[in-house]
Amino acid sequence: MQKISRFLGSPAGLVLRFAVSLALIATLALRVDTSQLAAVSDRMAVLPAIAGLALALVAYPLCAWRWYLLLKGTGVPLPFGHAHTVTWIGQFYNAFLPGGIGGDATRLWYAFHDHPQQKAAATTATLLDRAIGFAVLVVLAALALLLAGRTAPEGQSGKLAWLLGTIAAGLALTAWIAAAVVLPRLPRAWSDATARLRAAPGALVGATLLSALVWLLDFASGWCLALSLGLDLNPIALSAALGLAYLSTLLPISLGGHGLREGALVLALHWLGQADAHGTDGLAAFALLFLTVSLATSLVGGLFLLMVRRRDPSTPPRA
Repeated sequence: MQKISRFLGSPAGLVLRFAVSLALIATLALRVDTSQLAAVSDRMAVLPAIAGLALALVAYPLCAWRWYLLLKGTGVPLPFGHAHTVTWIGQFYNAFLPGGIGGDATRLWYAFHDHPQQKAAATTATLLDRAIGFAVLVVLAALALLLAGRTAPEGQSGKLAWLLGTIAAGLALTAWIAAAVVLPRLPRAWSDATARLRAAPGALVGATLLSALVWLLDFASGWCLALSLGLDLNPIALSAALGLAYLSTLLPISLGGHGLREGALVLALHWLGQADAHGTDGLAAFALLFLTVSLATSLVGGLFLLMVRRRDPSTPPRA
């Protein structure tokens, strides 16, 4: 496993991941009937598209709030405004830079820079921020799959049951590893940070509720974007598909999950019977629009990065 991880982080691994992202995006683009693009743009509804973009933008301040609560719970006094700025910058790095600096690494760099004596606490908060976000996503995706499975086409119930079982087993295994293996072996500084969090359950509850709100806003954003293209997708099935698409990005075979997330989205919508009325080209166009909005919102982080560099050119991390 370590050899695979080292390879994926090497220059050759980055080239491979970049090629995978490009290949998946190109595959989706080729699925779209170019002769119908003009008709799609003519009938595209502007208001749902704006609503989808706005909902996607609102999710990031909530992510910053979640990280801020966990930092505060572990004893790291990072101001909320700074946590908000760093979250945007991290999203920009995560979406656009092919180097070794991702969103979490960027947030940790800033936290270490501002509070060098509390690295263990900042790391604990950041890891918990990611873990809680994905745990809530797993629960929401499982619930959506369970509801969507009742109306899934014949022959797909077995696949959905397999997916539900895999998600439940993965969540249980992760919780067991964290409780039985990881936590008892943490260094004392990390144990102190987790002890402070246990003494402040409000931070964990707040982070969990914010995670649920972030994902629900993201699902609503996707539904609005589908409506803007004239796709009347089932909201429950779309939520399940988006949940599976985001979970697919845990596989480190593409850059920032680009291409992999959109391909998984189209495949999941197929499984849930949403291709019958709209066709593969309609779903591919939706996935590409979803990718475009994701990249557009991440560009806001570039503006925050420029502001920080003007204030202090030495602070932003370098790839």
